[in-house]
Amino acid sequence: MVEQSVVANDKLIADPIVEKAIRLQYKKPEGNITKADLENVYELNLGDTQITDAGLKDVAKLQNLEELDLENTQITDEGLKEVAKLQRLMYFYLHSTKATKKGMTELKKALPNCEIDSDFD
Repeated sequence: MVEQSVVANDKLIADPIVEKAIRLQYKKPEGNITKADLENVYELNLGDTQITDAGLKDVAKLQNLEELDLENTQITDEGLKEVAKLQRLMYFYLHSTKATKKGMTELKKALPNCEIDSDFD
């Protein structure tokens, strides 16, 4: 019971789209998503979802994330600032979004070792 209240207060993953993607990908249909669970998320597919820039604040908590797909979403340059916090990111897919070339340039500076597949290649 204590862990539940900690999770609720910390709001480890507040965004329902991010939570659903983590649960689907890591086969955890119910129960709390714990800090240990988040440490084991290495890839996340949020392509073709209604993810928002605000929702990417939850994605930025996934510090071991190596691969992220945000294709066909409404993400903007503001959301890319959250992605830039993912220092272990190696592969990033970003086609058909509202991000700009300027935002992508900033992201590439922040993540020089990340292979970015985007509309701006």
